[in-house]
Amino acid sequence: MSALSFYVRVVNALDEIGTDYMLVGAFAGLAFGLTRTTFDIDILVDLSDEHIEALTARFPPPRYYADPEMMRDSMRRGMLFNLIDT
Repeated sequence: MSALSFYVRVVNALDEIGTDYMLVGAFAGLAFGLTRTTFDIDILVDLSDEHIEALTARFPPPRYYADPEMMRDSMRRGMLFNLIDT
């Protein structure tokens, strides 16, 4: 799966679960003609506990790394977390 198709899948999942989000980082810079130098996509998401369960259900292992406990811990600490297409 390409980075763009994975991004579309994540955005569709965020729309389906009804949470707010914003595309940030180098991937967002493409919209302004900036060269992208990384292969990750940064999305700022406003998640609640219910959103976490709904989101991780859409990205099951072993293909995806979307650990709900890691997400909750990251939210408590105010830190980033990863959702990875392996």
